[in-house]
Amino acid sequence: MSVNEDSQKARHLLDELAKVGRTITYREMAQRLGLSGPKQIARLSSILEDVMSEDVEKGRPLRAALVVSRLTPHLPRPGFFAHARRLGVLSDEDPATYHQSMLDAVKREN
Repeated sequence: MSVNEDSQKARHLLDELAKVGRTITYREMAQRLGLSGPKQIARLSSILEDVMSEDVEKGRPLRAALVVSRLTPHLPRPGFFAHARRLGVLSDEDPATYHQSMLDAVKREN
């Protein structure tokens, strides 16, 4: 599958998760997208960054917030927050607070 096809499939899956108010782990998301191999999470992170960039461009909340670590406190990986900062949508806010605000916004929009 091409990066564009993977991104489209990820968008669809994120929209479905938002409709039911559910998060998903990185590993589960990678499996659902059919990603495999030693760099599957890095590839997934790249796909999610593309989705984040599109969301910011269109003025939407970050759907990638639905993808979380399986470990407590079940937040996205640091790359999510770093990319949000690069996109200018996160400044000095506490990451956990920002994440919760994105989850709330994504769920409200769907």
